[in-house]
Amino acid sequence: MFSLFKSKRQKWKEQAEATFANYIPSLQGMDGPEIGFVLDLAAKIARASTITLSDNEPYVLAFGDPLRVKQDDAFRYLQYWKETMIADGATEEGQAKVGAMSIWWLSLMGGTIPEMRSKTKVMWNELERGFKYCEVFIPDRMVPAGFGLDHYLGLSQTPESGLVKPSDNAEPSTDMSSTCPVCGNKVGFFAAKAYVKVNDAQVETHFKPCFKEFQSDPERYGGKPLEEDAASREQTLKRRTIEAAVERIKLTTAFSFSQYDVDDELGIVTSECVFGMNIFRDFFAGLTDFFGGRSEASQKVLRDARETCLNELKKEAYELGADGVIGIDLDYSEISGKGKGMLFLVASGTAVKFKE
Repeated sequence: MFSLFKSKRQKWKEQAEATFANYIPSLQGMDGPEIGFVLDLAAKIARASTITLSDNEPYVLAFGDPLRVKQDDAFRYLQYWKETMIADGATEEGQAKVGAMSIWWLSLMGGTIPEMRSKTKVMWNELERGFKYCEVFIPDRMVPAGFGLDHYLGLSQTPESGLVKPSDNAEPSTDMSSTCPVCGNKVGFFAAKAYVKVNDAQVETHFKPCFKEFQSDPERYGGKPLEEDAASREQTLKRRTIEAAVERIKLTTAFSFSQYDVDDELGIVTSECVFGMNIFRDFFAGLTDFFGGRSEASQKVLRDARETCLNELKKEAYELGADGVIGIDLDYSEISGKGKGMLFLVASGTAVKFKE
């Protein structure tokens, strides 16, 4: 009831506190290369969002100098970014964007709400561990004003030579895409893509339909044809036969099948699966807990874990020569620590043979 009387600033402060409480431990659970990847993605998002704007426009300042953004403008940008992150979090690719965009979101929080500035500096101290692994993010140019790390001022980052003085004429590349060898169009940074070999080099292609087209005639696009000898074809046929047999195995949580009579119980079968709730999915789930709504990303992990575990159970039953598995039980548990979470799932049942 009392939330009805809270000011807009107080509500944003509470959101900031809850998000920092989730995000900083997530960073602490990441190693340097992982943080470097997030920073590079954050840099690309910032450039793509501001490339057509002048340096002094409020939206540009929201990324680079949040202390100069007026409070009303800041709250408007925070709301827009929050809605964008929630929308993006439904996919794996979107979760990476959420993790990267949160850097700017929390930095703007620190610039707008003075009580949050100390936590923003803690966040940037954690992010510093990824500076030397960055290829796009340049510390002295991209750490927001007011949260910079003095020992990095005047330095830029290159993976080959470490920290170096930037050239006066050097400008960071804004090219975030490569050219698809099939259609000749740019493969955007956030596009669904596949990797193929062209002239002994790995290049990106659009996942649909260009990748399929490349596979059908790789020589046409500078690739090499797939070679498959008689032994490989025999192995492929055998694998497909086994996969079809495994797929035909029946599963039920009941202790009998309505359409089949059990002739023999062959033994207990179990399968275990451990799924990582990656840092981006973990963080997005935390945002969903606070902002409200379903965490579709976490739901997808649960579905994937269940499907994988049941498929492994079928394989175990196939090894025993079974036709089905009865009395299936699924047990979930979570293992977490150091900002990372793992989902542990065990499936068990009794493998049976059907009467002819």
